[in-house]
Amino acid sequence: MKDRCIHFTGIQHDACLKHVNYIDLAGESEFGSALRIPCTGRTGAGVQQCPHYQVPTAEEVAAYEAECDAYMEKVKTVLKVVDVWRKKLPIGKEEVIECPACNGQLHLSQSNWNGHIRAACETAGCVKWME
Repeated sequence: MKDRCIHFTGIQHDACLKHVNYIDLAGESEFGSALRIPCTGRTGAGVQQCPHYQVPTAEEVAAYEAECDAYMEKVKTVLKVVDVWRKKLPIGKEEVIECPACNGQLHLSQSNWNGHIRAACETAGCVKWME
């Protein structure tokens, strides 16, 4: 996060928050375009410049890291319950349980092919993942 532009939305999107198109910024072809944009802190030959490139402040980095740490604590809390749930038969089940992180509704489903879990709490900002 500390070298990434605060406007970067990810290369899965067409443009950043300043509406700069990543492919246009990179120039040439779409192939390898992510290597030619400065958005993730890249520098050097072939990396295009962007007038909107702005790194986060130390306070923004600290806030982001605190948010990530808090989220991971929620995930750890939920995983303790989900790890027990995943071992119950049958494999391929679905269930809604009380979320151990927020007491909301946690939707769980398990793949009958490989046993992987999809989890999503209905509470905004709580946990959500797919293995």
